[in-house]
Amino acid sequence: MTTPRMTSDRSANAVSTPWQHLLALSGVASAVLLVVGFPMSGSDAPDYTAADQDWTNWAIDNESKSLIGALLTLVAGFVFLHFAGMIRIVLGVRRPRFAALCSWPGSRSRVP
Repeated sequence: MTTPRMTSDRSANAVSTPWQHLLALSGVASAVLLVVGFPMSGSDAPDYTAADQDWTNWAIDNESKSLIGALLTLVAGFVFLHFAGMIRIVLGVRRPRFAALCSWPGSRSRVP
């Protein structure tokens, strides 16, 4: 006696639905982190013609603020990579015909 095989209604995506929503929101998170972090790292810098002592004082006074801003910008880039991966999954993994022109020279990609 054979039992019928259960088929699932889930699509063949590699990522489940709750993760898809979380990764889709990572695009918003990366934008927020970038908007907060980038100006934080150097928004009140002295004029480029200022004396060296002004620049030194600014660097000493804003060391932790600049470090936090740089870290937020780095995290924004990392989160954006996950968002870009989610876009690729949603749009599908089938490569367009011009992908062979854009691929790495050593890769042996076959275009259908």
